[in-house]
Amino acid sequence: MWPKRLPAVAAHNCKARLKLDLPSDNSDFLNCSNVMSVGGKLRSSCCATWLRFAFDVYKLLAEYDGKLYMLGAQGLWYYQDHSTTNFLNKTEYTACACVFQGKLNIMGPNMGAYVIEKRYTFQDNVGGISLAVCDDRMFALEANNDIAITTAGQTGWQDYFRLTPNTKLGALVTVGKKLYALGDTCYVFDPSTAVDNLDVTFRALCHGVGCVQTDTQAVFGKKAVFATDCGLRLLQSDNVTSIFEGLNSFVSFVGSVACAHKGLYYVSCKRLDGTQERNDVTLILDVHHENIVGILDMGSESLCSSGEILYLLRDKKLYLLEGVATESSWFQTVDFGNSSLKFLDTLFIKCKQDAELTITGDNSSVSYKVKGNGALQRIPVCCVGRSFTFQIRAQNGLQVDYAELTARRYEV
Repeated sequence: MWPKRLPAVAAHNCKARLKLDLPSDNSDFLNCSNVMSVGGKLRSSCCATWLRFAFDVYKLLAEYDGKLYMLGAQGLWYYQDHSTTNFLNKTEYTACACVFQGKLNIMGPNMGAYVIEKRYTFQDNVGGISLAVCDDRMFALEANNDIAITTAGQTGWQDYFRLTPNTKLGALVTVGKKLYALGDTCYVFDPSTAVDNLDVTFRALCHGVGCVQTDTQAVFGKKAVFATDCGLRLLQSDNVTSIFEGLNSFVSFVGSVACAHKGLYYVSCKRLDGTQERNDVTLILDVHHENIVGILDMGSESLCSSGEILYLLRDKKLYLLEGVATESSWFQTVDFGNSSLKFLDTLFIKCKQDAELTITGDNSSVSYKVKGNGALQRIPVCCVGRSFTFQIRAQNGLQVDYAELTARRYEV
């Protein structure tokens, strides 16, 4: 450990100042070789519990009435109170679900739309990929781009229509009182503009959105987020915009899955520098402030939120995640451009979150608490070394706007 009182010869009047190479935006916190792994700039830890079932799970559908519904071997199952029940013995590999008229509706390519107490006939058994409810109607997006509609109190599909044969739709989502059909061209149905209860007219919003990835749509109040092959999109006030554009340099959202959990957007996707063809990382995003909250070094084929618990499907096995720690950290190693011994004496920093700062020299380490008030702070530092590692950690997101170190040459 270096002495707190340094020899007089150690202090020289000539100071070197170095502004740290901070990220230009939150997405740049991913820009390092060991990104998204232990020791990376931004990381999160979690405790995943494997729920050992006697059957393979193919997809998580919904949490409803205290039960987790899922698609697995031998058909539809639900999980409740540490036990599983097979309530429909029909094997399907794709399905979607939503609540309509107080009942959970589950739809697949050959099972029609299955309700706990009713069964609807689905057109030509083509198969559905997305369900949504708007204006006392349930809308079903078929795999062939048709949209089927049923009305409250009815026992079958009353209407079918196709928006355009040239647009591939990926999902339906309801935001407020409007229904949106998401695809490379996005459409909106606004019941307030309908002539009568039988009038269902979709209006085109925008073009060139990208190929929408099914099972990535999530609603956050008056806005919705979804993934495309070109990146993440934000739907708000009938406008579709790109968000988190910096992520496209590090991950691919093709084949991604996502859900809303505790006010955050969890999206499981692929690292571009990875060798696996499946999702191998899960990003935790704050869509309101466009902030990367954390990263789980674990991918998923399906996600489902249930209160405080996040369920994650991987390799046909179901995992339960509780107490996801969203500590974010950033670090940089500096030597001021030379290998001489230096005395680090001052740090100037602006930070928007309360954080813990650690500076490590050759044989010493010092730690400080930093206030997240956005103001420029001056922190006296006493650390000696040839190079220094600057690390800052914060909970629930991290944004450092400015950081500068000053050092003097140290001689004994």
